[in-house]
Parts: sequence; structure tokens; C-alpha cells
Amino acid sequence: MHASGFYIQVGAFSTPENAERQRSAVRSYGTTEVTHGATSGREVYRVRLGPYTTSDAAGIVADRLKRSGYGDARVIAD
Repeated sequence: MHASGFYIQVGAFSTPENAERQRSAVRSYGTTEVTHGATSGREVYRVRLGPYTTSDAAGIVADRLKRSGYGDARVIAD
């Protein structure tokens, strides 16, 4: 179980290998995790950073990620 707060989702992948590759690429931005779930009946592995205590703190890191080429980075509350 993970802590609640604000997370930055940087990507969602159909295989754990691709998720781990992305996780390694963004590890320098903060604490990372890969969460497993299902969307529309398909397995999905999400790469997230966090938790952050405020959406503003997460937003600052999300903006840095976007400027570095991770255009899918977005803040989510959990």
C-alpha cells in the first residue's frame, strides 16, 4: 500500500519491463514507483513519482519533467 498525497504519473505501459525502463529514466526526479492495475480490462503498469504533500510541489516537478521531454507527466491525487 502506498501513502496518500499527490503523485506525478509519467507513463502507463502494458508491460512491466517498459514501465521499469521509464522508472529508471525518471528516477533522478524523485521517489518512483510502478503501480499495477487494469483499465478497460487490460493490464496497465503506471510509473509515478511521489507522494508530494501539495499539488503545487508535484506541479513544479511535473513541469520540469515536461520540459525534459516527458509530455505525459501529470499530477494526480491519490
